[in-house]
Amino acid sequence: MELLYAVFFLLFLYKIEFGVSDEFMSKDYTTYLRGIFALTIMLCHIRITDFAPLNVFNYLGYPIVGIFFFLSGYGMLTRIKQIGIDNYMNGFILKRCVPLFVEYIFVWIFNFVCMFLVSGNFDFLKGIITHYSWFIIMIEVLYIVFYIGYKLFKDNLKGLIIFVTIFELALIIALSAFGVGKYWYLSLLCFSGGMIYSVINLNKEKTLPLIFVFGALAVVATDAKYVLSDKPKIIVLWALIYNVSVLSLAIVVLSVGKYIRFKNPVFELCGKMSLEIYLLHGVFQYVFKEIKPIYNNSLLYGAMIILCTLLMSYGLMKLKTIKLKKQV
Repeated sequence: MELLYAVFFLLFLYKIEFGVSDEFMSKDYTTYLRGIFALTIMLCHIRITDFAPLNVFNYLGYPIVGIFFFLSGYGMLTRIKQIGIDNYMNGFILKRCVPLFVEYIFVWIFNFVCMFLVSGNFDFLKGIITHYSWFIIMIEVLYIVFYIGYKLFKDNLKGLIIFVTIFELALIIALSAFGVGKYWYLSLLCFSGGMIYSVINLNKEKTLPLIFVFGALAVVATDAKYVLSDKPKIIVLWALIYNVSVLSLAIVVLSVGKYIRFKNPVFELCGKMSLEIYLLHGVFQYVFKEIKPIYNNSLLYGAMIILCTLLMSYGLMKLKTIKLKKQV
């Protein structure tokens, strides 16, 4: 299994760029970032290794999902600044929410078939909300809240951002207070964080202080979240601090791209199909866990999950491309 991690780390050395750049959060470069983190989340979820330093992947799940939330919020606000909010929001539900829902249902059906073929039975609710699809449900919720905020505030971006942020905070408080699974809410604040980041005009003089400030905040907040993690009576405070630590870490990681960029074509390709990778890898993880000869060989298990996920993700991406061309 360690071989797969080694290959992943070696990818960073190919076409690495150093120096100050203003394109570090451009649409093209964020595609590379999505690819990096899509691959990382797969390795994070597979995480079969006895090599102690690689255990860091056990703790990367929430921060990486937080980065995906961050990039979604950032991308939406950036696009609005380019073409205007009315143009962007025209047909928003049909263009944003419906395609995501359709793809989610397709993967759910595929998941249904796989579970039935492998185990001979199927848990309806388990098929809907496991295999890490909670992220898709929450991003759909945030899209709808964003749309409601637009209807309420129109071209008042400040009001829209505040509305979305208040909703996120209320949802974090409610879900943590009622004991809902923590994965549902521990990175939500990153969505509005990305929106705010988009409206900040960063230059070299601002970026370095930002990295140090939020780096320090991430350290302090991370320490606080572990201190509070064993105190169930203050779970709400712990959840809020956890969100702050994840958001701070996301800002630091992404801001470093101002000075160091990874433009590997593998990352670019994976970035274009990052949604498919995220949706599908859990399905194959379940399938190959049930096939003991594969599961008992950690290298084979990890390689099969990654290979099948990438191949099917590529196929889905091509199908979407063909559909879009027909619509044009």
